[in-house]
Amino acid sequence: MNIKEISKHFIKNVADKNKNSINKSLGEPRVIFYWNADSIGKELGLSSIDVDKVVEFLSEHGMLYWRHNYGTLRTLEITDKGCKWDYYESIFEEKLIVKTVMGDNFENISGTVINRSLVSNSFNKVRDQIDEESAKLLEYITLEVEKSGNKDAVDLMEGFHKEIQQPEPKKSILKNFWNGLVIAIPSLISNADKVMDIIEKIGKIIPF
Repeated sequence: MNIKEISKHFIKNVADKNKNSINKSLGEPRVIFYWNADSIGKELGLSSIDVDKVVEFLSEHGMLYWRHNYGTLRTLEITDKGCKWDYYESIFEEKLIVKTVMGDNFENISGTVINRSLVSNSFNKVRDQIDEESAKLLEYITLEVEKSGNKDAVDLMEGFHKEIQQPEPKKSILKNFWNGLVIAIPSLISNADKVMDIIEKIGKIIPF
C-alpha cells in the first residue's frame, strides 16, 4: 500500500464531505463535522488496519485526528490544514526523516513538522479550559510556524505546547517562548494581544 497516495485520496474525500456540509450562506468557516473513519475507508476499499495507518499519517501532518467513539463508530475531525490539504500537497511527495524521542516525533526533510500528538493535546487542553477560539488561534499559529520553514521557530513552538501541558504551566516561560517566536517570525506580532490573553487566562485557571 502506498500510504502517501492513499492518504491523499482519504483526506480529499473527508475535505470534500466537509465542504459539502457547509451552509454557503454563512460564508465558509471551518465547521466541525465528525466523520466515520471506517465508512470513508470502505469507500476507498481500505481495511480497518489500513485506515489506522492512513489516519496516523494524516494526524502526524496535522490534517485530522481521532475524536470520540460513538458506540462502534470511530470518528474523525478534520483540521483547518486538512480542509486546505491541496495547499500542503507536497507532504504526499516528500521523503520523511523519522526519529523517535520519548514518543513519536516526525519531521520532514526541512525539519518543520511539529509533533502532532503534542499539538493535539495542547489544543484540547486550551479548548477545554479556555475556549474553542483560543484553541483555533494556537492551531493557526502552529501551522504558520510550520509553513515558515524556520527550525528555531519550530523548536520554540514545541516548547510552548509542552509548557501548556505541564500540571502548572508558568506564564513567564510561555511569554518567553512567544517573544522568541515573534522575533523568529515577525508577522506573528499581529496575534500578540490574543496570545497574551490566552497566557493570562491559563494563569487564572491554574495557580502558578
